[in-house]
Amino acid sequence: MKPFKTNAICPKCGKLLHTTDIPEYAFVCLECDENFYSIEVQDYSGERFEVSAECTETMFSQNLEAFQKLKPEPDFIGYDTEEHLADFGFSRILTSKEIIPLVQTLENLLLPETNAAATVSNLTRKE
Repeated sequence: MKPFKTNAICPKCGKLLHTTDIPEYAFVCLECDENFYSIEVQDYSGERFEVSAECTETMFSQNLEAFQKLKPEPDFIGYDTEEHLADFGFSRILTSKEIIPLVQTLENLLLPETNAAATVSNLTRKE
């Protein structure tokens, strides 16, 4: 699973955290190489907690309706044209039980070629 950027702050070094695919953990610091439970992460920069995913503006527009149905429901959905990021804002830091399915859904929407390759790989292994 691809780690997505967040604006949550690492409690160890102060750098920004990414999402992780390790069960029970919500975040990873690429600088410290440490994983964190959501309860360990208290701070984020900005008005709300955000998860950001790289995508084109076209891809963002094509998936906007699906983004509005994400669970948990974001308080804010926007596109950063300078950074080419889809931003999803929440009123609080999400738990690992919320982040992992959210990231999986975002991957399915934004990285269809990766999922198609994984599907083909799984199918060829079964033959």
